Amino acid sequence: MARLRAAPTGLAGNAQADAKDELAETLVAFLKRLVCEIAKLSSHIEHAVAQLPDGEIVMSFPRAGRICGAAQILAELGDVREDQRAAEAGVCPLPHASGESRGVVFRWACTRT
Repeated sequence: MARLRAAPTGLAGNAQADAKDELAETLVAFLKRLVCEIAKLSSHIEHAVAQLPDGEIVMSFPRAGRICGAAQILAELGDVREDQRAAEAGVCPLPHASGESRGVVFRWACTRT
């Protein structure tokens, strides 16, 4: 404490200190409002995703989340339904034919992010 008290005083006058104080208060007020608006927007997105036909299904996916992940998956799916949804879940049908035999197997895979 003694070392801090012995430090030289700043050259900035009271006007500069008051201006910095006012600037910091303005930034805090702006950030509070921004956080409030983000919360409202997130609520609207979550409600809109839940109202979609596949919204509840996609929001139940592991690690999909209720807002960003589910909304992004639904945006990527678009109007494509069963096959694309199976592919997004990691199940891809792979037809194969060899000579006289034909069949379909499922490959289990997922995107690692």
